[in-house]
Amino acid sequence: MLKIDGTMSRSVLAGLLLWAAFPPLNWWPLAAVSVSIYLTWIYPSEKLTRRDYFAIWIGASLCWLALLQGIRLAFWPLYAGWIALSLYLAIYTVAFVGLSRVLVHRWRWPIVIATPLAWISLELARGYIITGFSSCLLGHVVASHPTLIQIAAHLGAYGISASVVLAAFVLFLMLDHGRTIGFNTKSHSGASIVLYSLHRWQLLGACVVLAAVVGFGVWEVSRNKAISENNPPLFSALLIQENAPTIFDLDPESNFRRNDLSWDNYLEQTRIAAKATSKIDLIVWPESAFTRNEPVFEWNGSATLPARLIEDKVDVMQLERVVQSFQSALEDRVTRLYETVKFATDDASHPYFLLGNDMIRIQGADYDQFNAALWLGPDRTIKDYYAKQHRVMFGEYIPFAEYFPILNRIPGVPRLSAGEKSVCFDLDGKASIIPSICFENVLPHFLHRQILSAEMRSISPDVMVNITNDGWFRGSSISDHHLANATLASVENRRPMLVAANTGLSAWIDGGGKRISVTQRLQAGYIHAEPKRDGRWGLWQAIGDWPIRVIAGVCFILWLWPTTRKKRDH
Repeated sequence: MLKIDGTMSRSVLAGLLLWAAFPPLNWWPLAAVSVSIYLTWIYPSEKLTRRDYFAIWIGASLCWLALLQGIRLAFWPLYAGWIALSLYLAIYTVAFVGLSRVLVHRWRWPIVIATPLAWISLELARGYIITGFSSCLLGHVVASHPTLIQIAAHLGAYGISASVVLAAFVLFLMLDHGRTIGFNTKSHSGASIVLYSLHRWQLLGACVVLAAVVGFGVWEVSRNKAISENNPPLFSALLIQENAPTIFDLDPESNFRRNDLSWDNYLEQTRIAAKATSKIDLIVWPESAFTRNEPVFEWNGSATLPARLIEDKVDVMQLERVVQSFQSALEDRVTRLYETVKFATDDASHPYFLLGNDMIRIQGADYDQFNAALWLGPDRTIKDYYAKQHRVMFGEYIPFAEYFPILNRIPGVPRLSAGEKSVCFDLDGKASIIPSICFENVLPHFLHRQILSAEMRSISPDVMVNITNDGWFRGSSISDHHLANATLASVENRRPMLVAANTGLSAWIDGGGKRISVTQRLQAGYIHAEPKRDGRWGLWQAIGDWPIRVIAGVCFILWLWPTTRKKRDH
């Protein structure tokens, strides 16, 4: 039996404090306290045992299990996914201690430099490994405080995380100086006096950097206020939210009735929102909210059919009837939508719509089913669509299913294809809108790559719009974590972010990370947003996460670099 010693209790305490720093408690200063506990394992030169590292992993696992417990609410098999993901993410905390010790004790890096760089290197790694997971970065604990997040315009959320680690270092020295550093130089040896001097300068450097981060934030927030006061709105938008239940149900009839009711509720909420708004240029529905059990078909009319349809004994004539049926259903839904808005506003003009809908594309022998965002024009036709590129593992696809087809038979999991490209929607010349779906805005490098791709086509997106169905998580803190990602993304890219989320949290966030409007969770509602062009330059916009990549590359090379030193750190 594992003995509950000092290492285990400290680890559990560190994990508990870090969890409390995030929503729902949101006691964000505790993040620095938590990291300062990890520094107590990094600073001493004595080697850590495997038992020590195991205790650190246990505490971190408990933290992640608490942070991500909302995942289990989506579908009972996801209890396994929730546990597996939490245990996996806890490995990065263990790696942080190990990597930091190597940099400090083997390569003699100052701890004030080694620990922030080690932390952000590992945050970057988990943003890419196994398709990436960049929710609950350390910097997200201050996502609701615009003054503290402006550095993200140049270093991304990673820069904020590094600042939190620096704050933890300052706290560590302040709490531990009497025993470890020897501030009372009269009663210590010459070595202690040298150590005191060294840490004094490290402490001073950390405080200067933190003061600079806050000072920069104050300056940028004042600039953001000027932008808000002086720049005219680009357009007027309605973000529609309903409290529509989202349930994995293998009964087609139950699914149909639930989706049908959800669609009617969204239509009614759109009527309410339109009636209360004088001018509307754009109306946004969340992910999959417009589908109503009726996907949009894109078929080139080829006589060659995909193997999937041939196996189901579908011929060309049957497919043609199905496509015509769904096209007729789409036209009916679009007509009802526009007539509802026209009746509510008594206005001859028609807005654009950005609508979450399933899409099936058949081109010869190729069959693709997408989670898509439709761009509906005032003439009631689909002008363009965006197919989701970054799919959710086990929720939208099964890894390696192309090699093991039996995996596709797992009930309740759709076989969705990945979109091939980013898309920008033109809002009648008023603005260019770049969409993302669901957790695509959780990956900072993905959004940057989307915008960069548009700019290479000589299109500069003005506003980011995320449509998502967070109803899977039943109002848990997963919605708060998602909102934190959206907030940091707006600062990183200096563009407003509009979020339309089923069950919430829908939001209007400006280019400075200020949450101008956020809906209540698990309630029907809407947001009337009038986003404004930001226009500020940032290093992140220019080169993305490349500085962090270079830092991570150096750290990982030094971690793995063979050494001939007799005393090696483990």
